[in-house]
Amino acid sequence: MSNNKVKAMIEEGVTGFSDDTAVNAKALRKAVELEAGGSTVIPPGYDVESIQGDIPIIMYQLFSVMLDAYAQESDAQAKETEGVPAGFTRNEKGHLIPNVQIEDKRLLENALINESHCLMAAMSAGADMIRMHIHSEADALCSMRIIDAGGSELLPQEPGKVSLRNMDGTRQVQIDRRATMSLSPEAAVAQEMVMACVERRSKDVDKLLLSMVDAAWKTNADGDLSVSKVSALFSLPCRDADWLEAMDAIRASMRGTGIKTYTRLYSRPTANDKWVLIEAKV
Repeated sequence: MSNNKVKAMIEEGVTGFSDDTAVNAKALRKAVELEAGGSTVIPPGYDVESIQGDIPIIMYQLFSVMLDAYAQESDAQAKETEGVPAGFTRNEKGHLIPNVQIEDKRLLENALINESHCLMAAMSAGADMIRMHIHSEADALCSMRIIDAGGSELLPQEPGKVSLRNMDGTRQVQIDRRATMSLSPEAAVAQEMVMACVERRSKDVDKLLLSMVDAAWKTNADGDLSVSKVSALFSLPCRDADWLEAMDAIRASMRGTGIKTYTRLYSRPTANDKWVLIEAKV
Protein backbone atom coordinates (compact mmCIF):
# COMPACT_ATOMS: atom_id res chain seq x y z
CA MET A 1 0.00 0.00 0.00
CA SER A 2 1.70 3.22 -1.12
CA ASN A 3 1.87 6.42 0.87
CA ASN A 4 -0.38 8.09 -1.70
CA LYS A 5 -2.89 5.28 -1.20
CA VAL A 6 -2.91 5.93 2.55
CA LYS A 7 -3.45 9.63 1.93
CA ALA A 8 -6.26 8.85 -0.47
CA MET A 9 -7.88 6.68 2.18
CA ILE A 10 -7.88 9.50 4.68
CA GLU A 11 -9.12 12.10 2.20
CA GLU A 12 -11.90 9.88 0.84
CA GLY A 13 -13.17 8.71 4.24
CA VAL A 14 -14.32 5.27 5.28
CA THR A 15 -17.24 5.15 2.83
CA GLY A 16 -14.79 5.13 -0.06
CA PHE A 17 -13.04 1.93 0.98
CA SER A 18 -13.12 -1.34 -0.83
CA ASP A 19 -14.14 -4.62 0.80
CA ASP A 20 -10.62 -5.37 2.07
CA THR A 21 -10.92 -3.05 5.08
CA ALA A 22 -9.32 -5.56 7.42
CA VAL A 23 -6.27 -5.85 5.13
CA ASN A 24 -6.07 -2.07 4.80
CA ALA A 25 -6.29 -1.66 8.57
CA LYS A 26 -3.39 -4.04 9.19
CA ALA A 27 -1.22 -2.30 6.60
CA LEU A 28 -2.07 1.10 7.97
CA ARG A 29 -1.30 0.03 11.53
CA LYS A 30 2.17 -1.08 10.44
CA ALA A 31 2.75 2.35 8.96
CA VAL A 32 1.96 4.17 12.17
CA GLU A 33 2.85 1.67 14.90
CA LEU A 34 4.34 3.44 17.92
CA GLU A 35 7.27 2.07 19.88
CA ALA A 36 7.50 2.46 23.65
CA GLY A 37 9.83 5.41 23.23
CA GLY A 38 7.31 7.29 21.14
CA SER A 39 9.17 7.12 17.81
CA THR A 40 7.18 6.26 14.71
CA VAL A 41 8.05 3.21 12.65
CA ILE A 42 7.64 3.77 8.91
CA PRO A 43 8.03 0.64 6.75
CA PRO A 44 10.40 0.67 3.76
CA GLY A 45 8.93 2.36 0.71
CA TYR A 46 7.04 5.06 2.60
CA ASP A 47 7.83 8.68 1.91
CA VAL A 48 8.59 9.90 5.43
CA GLU A 49 8.98 13.54 4.45
CA SER A 50 5.64 13.49 2.66
CA ILE A 51 3.92 11.88 5.65
CA GLN A 52 5.30 14.45 8.06
CA GLY A 53 4.70 17.33 5.69
CA ASP A 54 1.21 17.09 4.28
CA ILE A 55 -0.58 15.02 6.93
CA PRO A 56 0.50 14.81 10.59
CA ILE A 57 1.35 11.30 11.74
CA ILE A 58 -1.28 11.59 14.48
CA MET A 59 -3.87 11.57 11.68
CA TYR A 60 -2.59 8.23 10.42
CA GLN A 61 -2.76 6.87 13.94
CA LEU A 62 -6.28 8.23 14.34
CA PHE A 63 -7.44 6.80 11.06
CA SER A 64 -5.87 3.44 11.84
CA VAL A 65 -7.92 3.25 15.05
CA MET A 66 -11.09 4.31 13.24
CA LEU A 67 -10.50 1.85 10.43
CA ASP A 68 -9.98 -0.93 12.95
CA ALA A 69 -13.27 -0.16 14.66
CA TYR A 70 -15.06 0.07 11.31
CA ALA A 71 -13.66 -3.33 10.30
CA GLN A 72 -14.59 -4.92 13.65
CA GLU A 73 -18.18 -3.73 13.43
CA SER A 74 -18.34 -4.86 9.80
CA ASP A 75 -17.01 -8.30 10.78
CA ALA A 76 -19.55 -8.54 13.60
CA GLN A 77 -22.36 -7.78 11.16
CA ALA A 78 -20.99 -10.37 8.73
CA LYS A 79 -21.07 -13.04 11.46
CA GLU A 80 -24.73 -12.26 12.06
CA THR A 81 -25.48 -13.30 8.48
CA GLU A 82 -23.53 -16.56 8.61
CA GLY A 83 -25.72 -19.40 7.43
CA VAL A 84 -27.95 -17.08 5.41
CA PRO A 85 -28.02 -18.29 1.77
CA ALA A 86 -27.14 -15.86 -0.99
CA GLY A 87 -30.17 -13.92 -2.15
CA PHE A 88 -31.91 -14.15 1.24
CA THR A 89 -32.23 -11.84 4.25
CA ARG A 90 -33.06 -12.87 7.82
CA ASN A 91 -35.78 -10.73 9.39
CA GLU A 92 -36.19 -9.84 13.08
CA LYS A 93 -38.18 -13.03 13.72
CA GLY A 94 -35.37 -15.16 12.33
CA HIS A 95 -37.19 -16.05 9.11
CA LEU A 96 -35.31 -16.19 5.82
CA ILE A 97 -36.95 -13.95 3.21
CA PRO A 98 -35.96 -14.06 -0.49
CA ASN A 99 -34.58 -10.68 -1.52
CA VAL A 100 -36.82 -10.67 -4.58
CA GLN A 101 -39.78 -10.49 -2.21
CA ILE A 102 -38.36 -7.50 -0.33
CA GLU A 103 -38.93 -3.97 -1.55
CA ASP A 104 -35.74 -2.38 -2.91
CA LYS A 105 -36.11 0.61 -0.60
CA ARG A 106 -36.26 -1.74 2.40
CA LEU A 107 -33.02 -3.41 1.34
CA LEU A 108 -31.42 0.02 0.92
CA GLU A 109 -32.63 0.98 4.39
CA ASN A 110 -31.10 -2.19 5.82
CA ALA A 111 -27.75 -1.44 4.16
CA LEU A 112 -27.84 2.18 5.32
CA ILE A 113 -28.45 1.22 8.94
CA ASN A 114 -25.64 -1.33 8.94
CA GLU A 115 -23.18 1.10 7.34
CA SER A 116 -24.21 3.86 9.75
CA HIS A 117 -23.34 1.62 12.69
CA CYS A 118 -19.92 0.88 11.17
CA LEU A 119 -19.29 4.60 10.75
CA MET A 120 -20.45 5.36 14.28
CA ALA A 121 -18.17 2.64 15.68
CA ALA A 122 -15.27 4.30 13.84
CA MET A 123 -16.25 7.73 15.10
CA SER A 124 -16.55 6.52 18.69
CA ALA A 125 -13.13 4.88 18.58
CA GLY A 126 -11.65 8.02 17.04
CA ALA A 127 -13.18 10.21 19.73
CA ASP A 128 -11.74 7.94 22.43
CA MET A 129 -8.27 8.24 20.91
CA ILE A 130 -8.54 12.03 20.57
CA ARG A 131 -9.61 12.36 24.20
CA MET A 132 -6.76 10.13 25.43
CA HIS A 133 -4.25 12.02 23.27
CA ILE A 134 -5.38 15.42 24.58
CA HIS A 135 -5.35 14.18 28.19
CA SER A 136 -1.86 12.72 27.97
CA GLU A 137 -0.38 15.75 26.18
CA ALA A 138 -2.10 18.19 28.56
CA ASP A 139 -0.89 16.22 31.59
CA ALA A 140 2.65 16.21 30.23
CA LEU A 141 2.57 19.97 29.67
CA CYS A 142 1.15 20.66 33.13
CA SER A 143 3.78 18.39 34.70
CA MET A 144 6.51 20.36 32.93
CA ARG A 145 5.13 23.59 34.37
CA ILE A 146 4.89 22.07 37.86
CA ILE A 147 8.51 20.90 37.65
CA ASP A 148 9.62 24.35 36.46
CA ALA A 149 7.88 25.81 39.50
CA GLY A 150 9.74 23.42 41.80
CA GLY A 151 6.91 20.99 42.34
CA SER A 152 6.66 17.21 42.11
CA GLU A 153 7.43 15.46 38.84
CA LEU A 154 4.13 13.61 39.00
CA LEU A 155 0.92 15.46 38.18
CA PRO A 156 -1.63 14.68 40.90
CA GLN A 157 -4.77 13.11 39.45
CA GLU A 158 -7.13 15.11 41.61
CA PRO A 159 -10.43 16.87 40.85
CA GLY A 160 -10.04 20.29 39.27
CA LYS A 161 -9.90 22.20 36.00
CA VAL A 162 -6.99 23.00 33.72
CA SER A 163 -7.38 25.49 30.87
CA LEU A 164 -4.80 25.72 28.10
CA ARG A 165 -4.92 28.50 25.51
CA ASN A 166 -3.17 29.22 22.22
CA MET A 167 -0.99 32.29 21.75
CA ASP A 168 -3.56 34.60 20.17
CA GLY A 169 -6.29 33.64 22.64
CA THR A 170 -8.75 32.24 20.09
CA ARG A 171 -8.63 28.55 21.00
CA GLN A 172 -8.82 26.81 24.35
CA VAL A 173 -8.69 23.27 25.73
CA GLN A 174 -10.24 22.63 29.12
CA ILE A 175 -9.61 19.45 31.12
CA ASP A 176 -12.19 19.04 33.87
CA ARG A 177 -11.64 16.26 36.41
CA ARG A 178 -14.56 15.55 38.71
CA ALA A 179 -14.83 13.16 41.62
CA THR A 180 -17.45 10.46 41.12
CA MET A 181 -19.52 9.51 44.11
CA SER A 182 -21.99 6.87 45.13
CA LEU A 183 -24.43 6.57 48.00
CA SER A 184 -24.18 3.75 50.51
CA PRO A 185 -27.25 1.92 51.87
CA GLU A 186 -27.24 4.35 54.80
CA ALA A 187 -28.71 6.90 52.39
CA ALA A 188 -32.10 5.23 52.94
CA VAL A 189 -31.99 6.34 56.58
CA ALA A 190 -31.17 9.88 55.47
CA GLN A 191 -34.09 9.79 53.05
CA GLU A 192 -36.50 8.89 55.85
CA MET A 193 -35.15 11.76 57.93
CA VAL A 194 -35.56 14.23 55.05
CA MET A 195 -39.11 13.14 54.26
CA ALA A 196 -40.11 13.22 57.94
CA CYS A 197 -38.77 16.76 58.19
CA VAL A 198 -40.64 17.86 55.05
CA GLU A 199 -43.91 16.27 56.15
CA ARG A 200 -43.65 17.85 59.57
CA ARG A 201 -43.22 21.29 58.03
CA SER A 202 -45.39 20.75 54.96
CA LYS A 203 -47.28 24.01 55.47
CA ASP A 204 -44.08 26.07 55.48
CA VAL A 205 -42.29 24.25 52.62
CA ASP A 206 -42.48 25.92 49.19
CA LYS A 207 -42.98 24.10 45.90
CA LEU A 208 -39.32 24.47 44.86
CA LEU A 209 -38.10 22.61 47.92
CA LEU A 210 -40.70 19.91 47.46
CA SER A 211 -39.71 19.42 43.81
CA MET A 212 -36.00 19.22 44.71
CA VAL A 213 -36.64 16.71 47.47
CA ASP A 214 -38.81 14.65 45.15
CA ALA A 215 -36.18 14.71 42.38
CA ALA A 216 -33.38 13.83 44.80
CA TRP A 217 -34.84 10.43 45.65
CA LYS A 218 -35.85 9.34 42.18
CA THR A 219 -33.72 6.47 40.93
CA ASN A 220 -32.40 6.00 37.42
CA ALA A 221 -32.92 2.99 35.14
CA ASP A 222 -30.31 1.04 37.14
CA GLY A 223 -32.09 1.76 40.42
CA ASP A 224 -29.37 4.17 41.61
CA LEU A 225 -29.79 7.62 43.12
CA SER A 226 -28.25 10.69 41.47
CA VAL A 227 -25.48 12.01 43.73
CA SER A 228 -25.72 15.47 42.14
CA LYS A 229 -29.46 15.73 42.79
CA VAL A 230 -29.11 14.51 46.35
CA SER A 231 -26.21 16.92 46.91
CA ALA A 232 -28.42 19.77 45.67
CA LEU A 233 -30.32 19.50 48.94
CA PHE A 234 -27.25 20.91 50.74
CA SER A 235 -27.83 24.30 49.12
CA LEU A 236 -31.38 24.71 50.43
CA PRO A 237 -31.65 27.53 53.00
CA CYS A 238 -33.13 25.44 55.78
CA ARG A 239 -31.70 25.73 59.31
CA ASP A 240 -34.05 23.26 60.97
CA ALA A 241 -32.07 21.02 63.35
CA ASP A 242 -33.64 17.82 62.00
CA TRP A 243 -32.94 18.92 58.43
CA LEU A 244 -29.29 19.65 59.20
CA GLU A 245 -28.99 16.25 60.87
CA ALA A 246 -30.43 14.65 57.71
CA MET A 247 -27.87 16.51 55.58
CA ASP A 248 -25.07 15.21 57.78
CA ALA A 249 -26.46 11.69 57.32
CA ILE A 250 -26.42 12.15 53.54
CA ARG A 251 -22.81 13.33 53.60
CA ALA A 252 -21.86 10.34 55.73
CA SER A 253 -23.44 7.99 53.18
CA MET A 254 -21.40 9.34 50.26
CA ARG A 255 -18.51 7.26 48.98
CA GLY A 256 -15.88 8.33 46.48
CA THR A 257 -15.67 5.93 43.54
CA GLY A 258 -13.03 7.59 41.36
CA ILE A 259 -12.44 10.53 39.05
CA LYS A 260 -14.10 11.19 35.71
CA THR A 261 -12.39 13.44 33.18
CA TYR A 262 -14.16 15.69 30.69
CA THR A 263 -12.51 17.42 27.76
CA ARG A 264 -13.98 20.58 26.24
CA LEU A 265 -12.65 22.64 23.35
CA TYR A 266 -13.60 26.28 22.84
CA SER A 267 -12.95 28.80 20.10
CA ARG A 268 -13.72 32.44 19.32
CA PRO A 269 -13.05 34.75 16.34
CA THR A 270 -10.93 37.18 18.37
CA ALA A 271 -9.55 37.42 21.90
CA ASN A 272 -12.33 39.91 22.74
CA ASP A 273 -15.21 37.61 21.80
CA LYS A 274 -17.00 35.09 23.97
CA TRP A 275 -15.85 31.47 24.03
CA VAL A 276 -18.00 29.07 22.01
CA LEU A 277 -18.01 25.36 22.88
CA ILE A 278 -17.00 23.11 19.98
CA GLU A 279 -19.45 20.22 19.96
CA ALA A 280 -19.22 16.93 18.11
CA LYS A 281 -22.68 16.80 16.59
CA VAL A 282 -23.98 13.71 14.80
